[in-house]
Amino acid sequence: MKKNNTIERQRQSPYAILVLVSRIIQNLLKQFSIIIILLVLGGNRSDDKNSTALIISLGILVMTIIRGVITYFRYYYSVTDDHLIVERGLLSTSKTSIPLDRIQAVDFDQTPIHKLVNLVKVNISTAGSSGSEATIEAVTIDKANELRDVLMHQQHLRGEHLSLDSQSLNSVSDQDTTRIFSLDPLQLLKVGLAENHIRSGFIIIGFFFWIIQQAEDADLLDLLKSLLPDINVIKGSVIILGVITILMIGASVLISLIKTIVQYYNLKLTRRVDSFQLSYGLLNSRQFTAKDRKIQVIGWERTWLQQLFDYYTLYFMQASSRSVSEKRRLSIPGCAAEHIQSVRAHLGYTSLSDETWQGVSPSYRFYGIRNLCLSALLIGGIILITREDNNYLLLVLLGLYFIYRVISIVKTYDKISYRIADGLVQITGGTFGSSLQLLESYKVQAIRLKAGLFHRRRDLADLYLYTASGSILIPFLPISTARQIRDSLLYTIESSSDDWM
Repeated sequence: MKKNNTIERQRQSPYAILVLVSRIIQNLLKQFSIIIILLVLGGNRSDDKNSTALIISLGILVMTIIRGVITYFRYYYSVTDDHLIVERGLLSTSKTSIPLDRIQAVDFDQTPIHKLVNLVKVNISTAGSSGSEATIEAVTIDKANELRDVLMHQQHLRGEHLSLDSQSLNSVSDQDTTRIFSLDPLQLLKVGLAENHIRSGFIIIGFFFWIIQQAEDADLLDLLKSLLPDINVIKGSVIILGVITILMIGASVLISLIKTIVQYYNLKLTRRVDSFQLSYGLLNSRQFTAKDRKIQVIGWERTWLQQLFDYYTLYFMQASSRSVSEKRRLSIPGCAAEHIQSVRAHLGYTSLSDETWQGVSPSYRFYGIRNLCLSALLIGGIILITREDNNYLLLVLLGLYFIYRVISIVKTYDKISYRIADGLVQITGGTFGSSLQLLESYKVQAIRLKAGLFHRRRDLADLYLYTASGSILIPFLPISTARQIRDSLLYTIESSSDDWM
């Protein structure tokens, strides 16, 4: 029950018991998956052993249900005038009190179990947490909206808050909201095709190694070898190697595409008076709220594949204790240039300055290539000393990697630039793609100049700008320029009266 700016002490929805029990079972399955597989593949067992296994399974299930019920009845949450209070515990009770002014984000999650009983999970994060400071596992959508309004100091806008349709977390009311961007099926397909397929390829390779390891542990390795073609035949056949390569690439692309569809299905970015709302997800639906004053950094980037499909990945970075935390980075893939301009306009980040972009010292290239040459000589010497049969192949691979890294260093140097004007710090970067990070000068929390021996000999320094969401680096600046930027930003910070969070 809500009274003024408070919420009285209350439990979660009774259906939270189902959510808690399912979560405990999922954790048990993850922890004991190998044991379960071995039991299933363990061959014939006597009736006594089957009966024992059944009794143990039923016992674990009953204990899990009891634990879920106890957890539900011992969990309370409430909101006073200035604190969120969470009480929880199984055998002993703990009480967490979080000041409302520390709360940075209130996000919603819906797993398939939550959707089944029409509930949401509420995650409350603070500036001092790398994850969720508090979690309310299962409440109704109305209570979740009510809680978010109070915690985010929006109780005076009651009646105008973002409402959620009872059928789905992604069904957002259009009243008093402006849609900035939504990911249609064609754009979703483009995002999936431009994902990191190398990561998916490693997943496939890891799966095959896992199969081999499990077969070896179960004394089935000889059987597995009999089902696979002889490795010498594969090496000697260009056609077979080509087919395997094509299948691997196709499987990697398919895995990336499925993962993207499941993660970003029905993605929407909408605008409120003073915040952005981001929602997406097929199986697990998620919704995030990013208030303007709590956004520390915005940025956009694209790889060469994303450039081919002509889209960017826009992201917001909010306060977190973890340096540039992925958990506090809200990514919106598939954006066009006009969507980024719309976000900038809403935030007031429309720099009209004629200030030119500044590059970094050419020593950046020399430093990177020098270190790369030293590493290549060391590794190459070790390869030659070992005198193995495949030394020449390893040297060729090392040479190709060396060429790739030299090109990467040169291209990265060409794309690093910065501009500080109109109260904004803007930094560009990228290697085979491009990126830009942008933050308001008064939101910088600390500044550090770092200079190693190489830097000091050339009167250079790396400039680190620390915000509540992590650090941003401008490398290889002349020491005089770095000090000038530091002094200017420190003056801006000290003279500004704007609320940075």
